[in-house]
Amino acid sequence: MSDEDKADYYSDLTDVQKKILEKELEVESIADRVTILTKTEWGSDNLHKANVKHRFEKSRLVELRCKEVEIKNKIALSKWTKKT
Repeated sequence: MSDEDKADYYSDLTDVQKKILEKELEVESIADRVTILTKTEWGSDNLHKANVKHRFEKSRLVELRCKEVEIKNKIALSKWTKKT
């Protein structure tokens, strides 16, 4: 594996980790909104939409975490194969 490929992996890892942080904040914000809507009488439609969005964004967060693990594994494999 070339040094350029490794640099690309680290760049990809950085991008994914930034997206994970952003997504975590978004999920937390939506969860707060769901909590507020649950305690108020703003209508079940808004609560339903917030719940659906919350589930979707949590799913997206899991996808990003999986992508992060894949990239870390590629980096680790590239280090291991270089040693052998």
